[in-house]
Amino acid sequence: MITYLGKTCTLRNKGQTSWWYKLLFRKAIHPRISIWGWRLCHGRLPSDDNLQKKGIVLVSRCCLCSQSVETIKHLFWDCSFSSSLWIWLEDLFKVRILERNLKSLVLEGDKMTPYVHDLWIGAIWGGSNLIWQARNNRIFENQLTTLAKEQRKWSKLIQDTTLLSSRIMFSCQTDLSILHSLRVLLHHGRSTAVKSRFWELPEKDEVKINTDRTARGNPGKGGIGCIYRDCNGKVLGTLAKGLGLVTNFTAECKAIIQGIEFASSNGWLIAWVESDSKAAVEAFNSDKIPWILEVD
Repeated sequence: MITYLGKTCTLRNKGQTSWWYKLLFRKAIHPRISIWGWRLCHGRLPSDDNLQKKGIVLVSRCCLCSQSVETIKHLFWDCSFSSSLWIWLEDLFKVRILERNLKSLVLEGDKMTPYVHDLWIGAIWGGSNLIWQARNNRIFENQLTTLAKEQRKWSKLIQDTTLLSSRIMFSCQTDLSILHSLRVLLHHGRSTAVKSRFWELPEKDEVKINTDRTARGNPGKGGIGCIYRDCNGKVLGTLAKGLGLVTNFTAECKAIIQGIEFASSNGWLIAWVESDSKAAVEAFNSDKIPWILEVD
């Protein structure tokens, strides 16, 4: 029997996943830039070389440097004007790309920390788009541009990327230096609060009970578990039991009650019961146990 999915897989050859897909369609990249980047990756831009391939006869010259015919490769990677922008960007991010092309630039971000990576990727795709805009403005609007003017546009683009990115920086010298050069917001991570905790042993001839519970939902099917240790930390016994449909609080209380009952049935002298539920502990200390548990 051939399933529908099987027929589909037979009739349609699955293409390989493009290397740029996850680096283009992401939260830190504006959707408009992502769509434009898709056109760049597929060679769908109306550059002179692409128009000539369609049979359109024209005299080609790069309008940004006036030194060569216009091709996708030349316009974005070999043009002296574009190269100056890429070198400037590399200096800001403290990297150097020997063989400059779209793939080598984008994949260079894999070596960077999360927040800086987002800014770098945003600058690559957005910067390429700005080069294309500068080309169009020169051809169709007869607007001249300067390197300083384009650098200001690129800086604004990187600052906009900081608002789209939700990733965090590392508090290291490299990140701080790069972000200072870019003059962008710092995305600090949550500070880690380290607290010391000590697990104390019971006195001699006494037993300590550690209880816990779990429930799939609140309410939901739950269960309890208890561990019993002596003054040397040796495990004397364990208890695990299913409870059926319970709330988290009820399960915590039942863990304490049934944990004590199990210890009593074994003749163990209880030192204290330890639970991670503050509400359950307060209920027992104030003698305000839910009536349904008292009935049980």
